[in-house]
Amino acid sequence: MTFGRWFQPVAGGVLPRPDAAEPLVAVIRVAPGSTVHAVTAGRVRRAPVTLAAGGLELAGDDGTTVVLTGPARTAWVRDDEDVVAGEVVGVLPAGDDGADDAELRVLVIGPDGTPRDAVDTLVGLPDPGELDLGPGLGTDPFALDLEIAGRTDRPGAR
Repeated sequence: MTFGRWFQPVAGGVLPRPDAAEPLVAVIRVAPGSTVHAVTAGRVRRAPVTLAAGGLELAGDDGTTVVLTGPARTAWVRDDEDVVAGEVVGVLPAGDDGADDAELRVLVIGPDGTPRDAVDTLVGLPDPGELDLGPGLGTDPFALDLEIAGRTDRPGAR
């Protein structure tokens, strides 16, 4: 993977852990109210009930599918839209129930339809907050990386 094309789904450097019952699924425990970011560029839509009730499915431009599932009151702010890597796609519940943290589950399915180890996929990816872009709405972090580096080998560059 190329730096800037894939990101962690939440900011803050929280390490994903394998789910005890489903080892290919990554579990990330984060602060209530955390924003959820697109792991890669692609198209998001509500996940089918048979795959992940209440979740969000991201069909990546590279053919990879990422399924994000949060608590029942997760507010997915994108549906049936194209997104860029790092863009905010949801907000986890604020923790009104007194919980200290919220759980985000991540399933990664390769272009061939085979589930991949989500922890292996996520570990080492950059934090979506490290560019200090705020919520990331409408910002393509990879294009910004190239701009900061002074490179012009990107679409639309002059």
